[in-house]
Amino acid sequence: MHGLVNRALQRFVCDTYGGDAWSQVADLAAVGVQSFEAMLSYDDAVTDAMLSASVTVLDKPREALLED
Repeated sequence: MHGLVNRALQRFVCDTYGGDAWSQVADLAAVGVQSFEAMLSYDDAVTDAMLSASVTVLDKPREALLED
């Protein structure tokens, strides 16, 4: 997955819910990445893990999170 997608998720969570929420997402996802570089490529599994962790931490349906 292009890093721009991951970075957008990171910025959305940080800007909307705060840095602590993003730290919880990154810890729960356990992919070894705390911050994304927009111009790098990441395995699709990293993006999926981050989305799944975001859904859990933010207690929001996946579809609603992606729509936001």
